Amino acid sequence: MALTNTPKITSQVLRFCHEIRPGVSPIPIRIQPETGATPSDCFNNVRLLVSMIGGRIQFGWVIWEWPDVLLEAEHHAVFDPGNGKPLRDITPSSEPDISRRLFLPDESAVYDFENEGFRRDNIRRALNDDSRIQEFIQLAQTHNEILNFLNKDKNIAI
Repeated sequence: MALTNTPKITSQVLRFCHEIRPGVSPIPIRIQPETGATPSDCFNNVRLLVSMIGGRIQFGWVIWEWPDVLLEAEHHAVFDPGNGKPLRDITPSSEPDISRRLFLPDESAVYDFENEGFRRDNIRRALNDDSRIQEFIQLAQTHNEILNFLNKDKNIAI
């Protein structure tokens, strides 16, 4: 799969972002890993930094593009140091060649720290009418639903 999380901000990407968060545009952000931050744990990484130095968690979405196939928004959080300073993405990528993320701020996309295992599903939009893409999107949604169901029982490792 040829997903990229730094798609060009085309009219198609902007429309997708405005469907998620009307009037808000995505921001390209360079990844600046914080010491001790771990991949795939952005919410806890940012929460820990906020508890140590202040600032706040900025919730939102990382925008991914699979060219000519689909756009996908993945729930994410970055660090807002406040005082008009730029947002910082402190969570390292698990892929060494990824150094930037396209981030869409969304105050309504909060993370439920009380239910750590619950995973907010990604938002996906097909970029063409191929029925296999729609099937892929449905299977991805079902996969997320199953993981959330299984994680209700903390004795099941996923």
